[in-house]
Amino acid sequence: MLTRLAMVGAGVWLLNFGLAAQENKDIPKDLLPFQGVWKVTEATRGGVAAPKELVAEMKLQFEGSKVTVFEKTITKDGQIIVDSQKDPAEIDLISSEEDKTTGRVVKSLGIYQFDKDGKLIIVFQKGSDAARPKTFDDKTAIRLVLEKMKK
Repeated sequence: MLTRLAMVGAGVWLLNFGLAAQENKDIPKDLLPFQGVWKVTEATRGGVAAPKELVAEMKLQFEGSKVTVFEKTITKDGQIIVDSQKDPAEIDLISSEEDKTTGRVVKSLGIYQFDKDGKLIIVFQKGSDAARPKTFDDKTAIRLVLEKMKK
């Protein structure tokens, strides 16, 4: 009985592992490191730190090329495009909503890196006329430091 239960458990685990591997097979290689839920640990805009209570409630979830941003009671969906071949690596965050004043899709152009501790650092400019930051210490940009959450 115990052996049969162990075999069934192992079979279920292998099936789940196989499904996860199949799902990851459909995700572009550049997007694989992003997958999952990330908690924002630091956020600055124009060199000014965001309020700690706001940062404490911010998360980003990456599923394939889809990104969902969670801020307090607000949820925003969009797409992510990355180019890891650029130096620094580039990231585009494209909102699924249009700007209410301009009617254009809101794009955030940025750069990203994974640090030695596995944290994700994204520095970006937001808006239709935004220019992509050139460095990670750009004081005019929005800077997020994210830490991957455990399952």
